[in-house]
Amino acid sequence: SADRASELIRRGEAAAAVVEEGGETAGQAARAMAAIAESLGRVSAASAALAERVKRIDDIVETVGFLADQSSTLAINAAIEASRAGEAGKGFAVVAREIRGLSADSRQAARQIRALLGEIGERTGQMDGAVGVGGRTVAEGQRQVEELGQAIERLGATLHDAVGLMRQVEGSARQHQAGVSQVSQALGNMQRASESIRDGARLLGDLSGGAHALAGGLQRTAGAYALPEAGA
Repeated sequence: SADRASELIRRGEAAAAVVEEGGETAGQAARAMAAIAESLGRVSAASAALAERVKRIDDIVETVGFLADQSSTLAINAAIEASRAGEAGKGFAVVAREIRGLSADSRQAARQIRALLGEIGERTGQMDGAVGVGGRTVAEGQRQVEELGQAIERLGATLHDAVGLMRQVEGSARQHQAGVSQVSQALGNMQRASESIRDGARLLGDLSGGAHALAGGLQRTAGAYALPEAGA
């Protein structure tokens, strides 16, 4: 029992070491999860800032489009006035055409910019959704890792208690082993004493038989002699 308790103690200590390593690993995983959650928070904040800037750019592009429309209207009016002026307005008519061309190019560029801004906004929305899903996944993983760490901690405490109990069992078994050795030694002494008593009883019996035989011989010897009579 003591040897088995010692073996269980060794295995329990080995298991406790493994559990301790598992607890450290769970702690590292929890810290990594927390770092990931913090990074996702920064990504979400950056995405919100990007969406705000996209909104500002869109407002600017809308203003540019409005100015392009106004410039086009002014260019049309200038072309009309130039045609009315005849030869004197030919140069101004050329300028008006250039302004109309620039206004058209500005509107085209504004439409392209707004299309790009729409695509950026869509991608930003997708990223926000992915970040939200990732944040919830990381939060769930962090919760599970923390629960795992707590379970490992409880397991370590249980193993520690079990090893303590096994040490008590081993100590008790060793004490009982010493007691059994003492009892065995006492039984051996009793057996030797009993054998001595038996040998003494046998010797006493032999001596008693010899004394009995000697007494009989003395009686026979005494009977061979006649004692003198009283008057002789």
